[in-house]
Amino acid sequence: ATYSLLIVTNIQAYDNGRNGRPPSAIIELNPLYRPNAARPDTLTLGDLEDERFPDRQSIQLSNGYSNGGSSYSSYSFSDRDQPPPLRQLIYTFFVNLHNLSPTLSYGTFVSIFVYILWQIPVVANGVLRDHFICSGYTVLEKKRVHAMLLSAVSHASFRHLFLNIYAFFTFGPTVNTALKRQRIPLYTFVLGSALLGSLCHLLLSPYAGSIGLSGVTFAMLAFVARLFPARQYKVMFFPRLSIYSQHALMFAFSVSIIGVLSGQTGGLAHATHLGGLIFGVLFHEAFESGILMGKNTSFWARR
Repeated sequence: ATYSLLIVTNIQAYDNGRNGRPPSAIIELNPLYRPNAARPDTLTLGDLEDERFPDRQSIQLSNGYSNGGSSYSSYSFSDRDQPPPLRQLIYTFFVNLHNLSPTLSYGTFVSIFVYILWQIPVVANGVLRDHFICSGYTVLEKKRVHAMLLSAVSHASFRHLFLNIYAFFTFGPTVNTALKRQRIPLYTFVLGSALLGSLCHLLLSPYAGSIGLSGVTFAMLAFVARLFPARQYKVMFFPRLSIYSQHALMFAFSVSIIGVLSGQTGGLAHATHLGGLIFGVLFHEAFESGILMGKNTSFWARR
């Protein structure tokens, strides 16, 4: 418990101004208050006049009570402080991401690095076009099979990179947490979905090139939707709208199938998306059956 004051209005205590004093309210100390010996540095209402007040970093004022399971509504007074340096925030974010899953952090780092390389014409027209695009010419004719994987971390435009990384962060942690229960490394899911997405693209759209993490993110969407069909997600750019994951999966399947059958890509690799969705559904079925049980070691668990 922290310091708190009960402000009680007692009508009988009003002077009504008969003695030249305005009506006042009785202020009583909270009888439930107990000093917090474990947190002596906690700043509360009783400390407002403390001379150490300017050195405090923040104040938490509570307008609720802890008994009966009631929740607290807190207001922070630290908003007037200067925020941490942007570089520190970015560093902390990626450290936490790496601690959550090295696969998510490495996938993000490599995707950003390859995007930067795409902005260099000499590199883009050379190495990247030869090894980081999945197409019938690159993989089937030139026998560059590795392009099926490298194309997954390849993004030439910032919009493409942003959308895929956003989806990667949205669904990736959930998939990672679920797979940990069966000691399955996340990178097996990422590599498998990237390969199946590229394979579907080669089979259904061999004359077009495909790049991007979409096959992986669509696989993650499918896995999460099958695992938590009633989970809701906010629609990007429309924060007041939300959609159930199962409905999102149905919509993604419909758009991908129509796109493949019509042949109208509109700049989207529908075949790659379809391959990712199929992988996510099949992986979920294998996951639920328990046949993907991984090794019970910390190495496998943290990946």
